Amino acid sequence: FHLPSIPENRNLTEYFNAVDSNNMLTIFASMLYERRILVTSKKLSRLSACVQAANSLIYPMFWQHIFIPVLPAQLMDYLSAPMPFLIGVPDPLMKRIKRAELGEVVILDADNNRVETPFEDLESLPAEVLSNLRRSLKPGTGLLGDSVARSFLQALVHLIGGYRDA
Repeated sequence: FHLPSIPENRNLTEYFNAVDSNNMLTIFASMLYERRILVTSKKLSRLSACVQAANSLIYPMFWQHIFIPVLPAQLMDYLSAPMPFLIGVPDPLMKRIKRAELGEVVILDADNNRVETPFEDLESLPAEVLSNLRRSLKPGTGLLGDSVARSFLQALVHLIGGYRDA
């Protein structure tokens, strides 16, 4: 295992280009809280890349729940699951979903760089962790290589302690 890097890792590069750092932080926090998370996009390549990259940014942990990078229409019932999930929903399929039936869910629109969330997960992270992440993800700070993934890894180490101790 190694940290994904930009531009070598296509998924992380696509995610970083489609989503700003604040929305990345929101998705990261929602994943730590094990929320029900939908990612939507018109382009299947962007959709799957964003879902895969979001999953890779919680390294050394990994998503233990329902994980579907691109949801096929015949599995739409999974969106009603009461347990956490990380699912990529193509835009045409998303238009067929009634938002009221989804319940409390975090939605990332990767085409428009917009996050809808009923939670305040980002605000509940410690201020020091949040400020360090924002500082390290600020544009113009040389975000090539594994620096983006390393920033999230450092945040996790700060939150949960040393990896070996865990």
